[in-house]
Amino acid sequence: METIISNIENTKFAYINLNRKVENNSELTKSIREKGILQPITVIRGNELEDNIYTHLNGKCEEIPNEKKGEYFVILDGQHRIHSLMKILKEGNIKENIKQIPIIIKTKEEVGDINDYIISINSTAKNWKNSDYIKNANIRKNNDSLIKTIGAFNDMKFSISTISRYICLGSKYITKETLTEYLNGKSEIKYADYERAIRLYLFLRGKGFSSQFLKKRYLIDIIIESKKQNDTINSILNKINYLRRIENINNLNHNNIEDNIIKIIDEDYDEAVNNAGNEIEKEEIKKGKDYLSFISYEEIDNFLNPKKIQKKESISVKKL
Repeated sequence: METIISNIENTKFAYINLNRKVENNSELTKSIREKGILQPITVIRGNELEDNIYTHLNGKCEEIPNEKKGEYFVILDGQHRIHSLMKILKEGNIKENIKQIPIIIKTKEEVGDINDYIISINSTAKNWKNSDYIKNANIRKNNDSLIKTIGAFNDMKFSISTISRYICLGSKYITKETLTEYLNGKSEIKYADYERAIRLYLFLRGKGFSSQFLKKRYLIDIIIESKKQNDTINSILNKINYLRRIENINNLNHNNIEDNIIKIIDEDYDEAVNNAGNEIEKEEIKKGKDYLSFISYEEIDNFLNPKKIQKKESISVKKL
């Protein structure tokens, strides 16, 4: 380990994909403008890493060629401090002492596994958000369908407990701890079924429920409770299939929302049964179907790989 003081104008910093997304922090910027960076930035020299490293200049992300990696310090901890200082630097009229940065340079031997090191240093110093753990998981296992499903729900701003509800039919099976253990090959995530989760979400969206409403977890909790009572979700999905007043449910915003959802579901289902033409039709309604099986593998793939759809749409537009 080596500690130095370096001028921001003479120092090149780089990042790796494992770094967290930088967010503006007005309080941090104000503090650095007045006092400079007080807590050292932790880095590793770029040529010690096999990972790709990147610069973020003028809003653009560019990969640094291997032969130039040695010119850069890769930030392990302190990217928000550097981001704030660079922002101040662009404003001009900055005091010379503010430009001086205390830097701790780690070696590859000291850091060990770069991913574990970054998780550890951020967990203890910055407290990673659940979304940071999910982003990290997608970087490490970007071909794992379960991880991609978790990431897709996270991109839609579903909380980790709601993601767990959809994938595992329970709120406590996907956590930052179980996610880390899964990534490290120590254990599986209990009751995880990513295909069922995607099919369920797409089925509910197809019935007219908004994504904004579904992330509030009221409906998924009702589905989970039905699973506990009936050992299957098919019975509640059959009732949901005959819903007419979905917009009424989307707009519920008062107390006892779950009770009101159940009331509307039961009323619309009973009306469908009562309006059946004969006993055979009534029995068909009551028997229900495996509605999730109607969601195709292509739809599942499109959910996991939305960029493919965008690319196809772009090609179609060009042809037109």
